[in-house]
Formats: sequence, structure tokens, C-alpha cells
Amino acid sequence: MTEADLLELAAMSRANLGFLSTQIIAVQFALIAGVFLFLNRAGILLKLGILLLYSAGYVALLGLYYWEQAAYVSVREAIQALPEQSAASAAVIEWLQGPGTNVSALVNVLFVANWFVVAFFLFAPVLEDRDK
Repeated sequence: MTEADLLELAAMSRANLGFLSTQIIAVQFALIAGVFLFLNRAGILLKLGILLLYSAGYVALLGLYYWEQAAYVSVREAIQALPEQSAASAAVIEWLQGPGTNVSALVNVLFVANWFVVAFFLFAPVLEDRDK
């Protein structure tokens, strides 16, 4: 593959990662809105079923995210293996080794935190009713 092909793959992979991140956030907001609008008065079995289905979908989206992230790392390694690198290739590698690593770690933490937030919002009314 040429350097231009690798840079194009890196750009497409980075765009796919952004798209998957926004999809995950959209699913989070939709479920939180659904909890407040519809599931607030639902029974515990329905809430557990929703959490199970949500978790399965969330795992699927995360799987796609990590798969794309692995492809992005592979493209970076291919760019690093080139005998001569242009300024664009050097910029891709520099970003991935610097801020890109921190962004990836932050996204991983946010994914886990988002799942717990949704689970809390789904069951918070049940816990609140027990205290009364």
C-alpha cells in the first residue's frame, strides 16, 4: 500500500471512531429519555429486560468501536513501517502517540461510566420507593 492509501485509511478509521462514539452517546440519551418518559412507572421485570437488551446492544457497539480502534492502530503501525514518511504521516503518528492515546483511554472510561449512569437512571425510582 502506498502512503496515500494508508493516510486515507487512517482518516476513514478516525471518522468511523467518531461516528461510533456519537452513536453510543445518542443511544445513551435515548434510553435516559425513555426511562423518564415511559419506563419510570414500569415493573422491575420490564426494567431488567430493557437493561439486558440495552447491555447487549451496548456491547455490540463497543465491539465495533474496539475493532475499529484496532484497525486504526494497525494503520499507524503500517505508516511507521514505511521507509520514508511525509509530514502528514509524521503528524498522524505523533497524534496517536500523544493526545490520541489519552483520548482513547478517556473514551474507554466514559463508556463504562455511561453504562452505570443509564443503569442508575433505570433503577433509581425503584430504589427511591424502597426508602419511603
